[in-house]
Amino acid sequence: MIKTRKARFATAIFTLLVFSFIYAIYGLFTSDFNVMSLKWVGMSFSVGFFFVFIMMGRSFGYIKALLAMLGIAVTIALMMYLNSLRAWPFGMSVYHDVLGWQFQRVSWSVPVIWAAITGGMLTLKKPEQIPSDPKVLFSWAFDTALIVMVLSIVIEPMARLTNAVTWVSQGAILGVPLSAFLGWFITSFIASFVGMMILRPWTKKSNPVHHFLPLAFAGFFTLIFILSTRLDIALIQLISAVFVIYFLIWTLRYGKNQNDSITVIESTHIEITQK
Repeated sequence: MIKTRKARFATAIFTLLVFSFIYAIYGLFTSDFNVMSLKWVGMSFSVGFFFVFIMMGRSFGYIKALLAMLGIAVTIALMMYLNSLRAWPFGMSVYHDVLGWQFQRVSWSVPVIWAAITGGMLTLKKPEQIPSDPKVLFSWAFDTALIVMVLSIVIEPMARLTNAVTWVSQGAILGVPLSAFLGWFITSFIASFVGMMILRPWTKKSNPVHHFLPLAFAGFFTLIFILSTRLDIALIQLISAVFVIYFLIWTLRYGKNQNDSITVIESTHIEITQK
């Protein structure tokens, strides 16, 4: 009964996320991207943050997942605060008030957005078997950080082009310096380790990843593809299209694994009933 309620709750949050995507797509086709659009981005990612927490909770347990997501968000916020003081690890940048209220020069929505992305990738990239071997954990954190860095190659230029952030030193990739992408690798690597230390997945077998998670990321990059099309940014169009395909393949993979698991469970139940 409890599992059924959790499944329904996860479906309800996913449905809310879908409606956010539909509303965003409608807005992109019917109006210009403006300051209010950025505020909606922050609120939508708040729903996304909660959704990733539920997906992580299905795999590792909800209490651990909540603490892990908060740990990841706090780690990212601290790294961004450090950057505002020392211009490291991202480089000298200014996040504008259009992203929402700021605390210690860090806009609230930025750690939420990147915590949702990092937590989602940490869940998606989890190994099937998770021992306490430092090499396996390092590889898991490295893979997570690497894909977050690649995703930042799409997200950071879009943030600059929509006037959400200004970089003091203009970079080679649509005005964003390479230090920004390296900074997200370092930050997500540290945040991933923080999440893993809280989850402690080697103490208990984790459940398979639900296919809703990669499907949500496919929807997110579909929005970026549409926005980059409206802004006529060919490079972002190409990369975001690749990501949409990439996450759809993951969706099909995890969906097939779930169907296979259900078939095995039903077959086992039938055999037990017959005996």
